[in-house]
Amino acid sequence: MTSGTVLSEETISVSVSHRIAQLGDPMRIRTASVAAVTLGATVFAVTAGGSASASSIKGVGAAGTRCTAADVDIRVQPSNHDASNGGPATGLVRVRNTSGSDCTLDGFPGFKAVEGAQSVTAHHAGSAGSTITLLPGAEADSSLTYSNVNFRPGSGGSKLCAVNTDTVQIVLPGEKRAVNAKVMEGGIDNGRLILCGQPNVSAFALGGK
Repeated sequence: MTSGTVLSEETISVSVSHRIAQLGDPMRIRTASVAAVTLGATVFAVTAGGSASASSIKGVGAAGTRCTAADVDIRVQPSNHDASNGGPATGLVRVRNTSGSDCTLDGFPGFKAVEGAQSVTAHHAGSAGSTITLLPGAEADSSLTYSNVNFRPGSGGSKLCAVNTDTVQIVLPGEKRAVNAKVMEGGIDNGRLILCGQPNVSAFALGGK
């Protein structure tokens, strides 16, 4: 295999199926079939030098264990302080495993906040992180940084921002469908998320880290 070659599950499956056809003996076929299933569940893209790229492993854990919207409860925790010239407002996108089984998260959440015709999406900040496993009841957090104050000249530091909402659209890593996540009560803006400009979200990490 040459450097930079990408092996898809389809390619592996075809190659193994061809080899199974050559084996002939039923017991040997059964053994090879089990190996094919195991191999297909762990295959990922390989970059030059033999290391996995961040994009190739995003949302991947053990087969069938990736956290989906059906497995978790998602909430947005707003900041307890205003943004200032000294730093942004800081909150969290919090995911809690409400299923009865372990599931994995790997990467950044998609984030979009809408108010009327106005909307803002979040920038992915920092490294892609690594795959984390959520036990039933465990939580993972994505750090959310944003400005809830309009610092443009003439604005007087007001909170007249593009979006003021109590609901945010979140897409989990590896998923395509957005789900509505409530902004938690409390915070400096009383259960609202006020966004002036583009916020930032980090990759998920286990809650409390």
